[in-house]
Amino acid sequence: MTHSSESIEQIVKQVPEELQDVVARKLAVVQQIRDLKAENRTLRDEILRSGKINSTALAVSVECW
Repeated sequence: MTHSSESIEQIVKQVPEELQDVVARKLAVVQQIRDLKAENRTLRDEILRSGKINSTALAVSVECW
């Protein structure tokens, strides 16, 4: 939806004024999801590096949760 070099403010300015609030909120949620996915990857990598659980067990535990 957004180009990585564009800020949320730059994108919001490109839409009609009556939609700017909605677009800003949507883009903020998209950014939160991206941040959570990145954090999830980091945590997953840390878990796997610990050697206490393998990737299959981790995948199964996530699916069950």
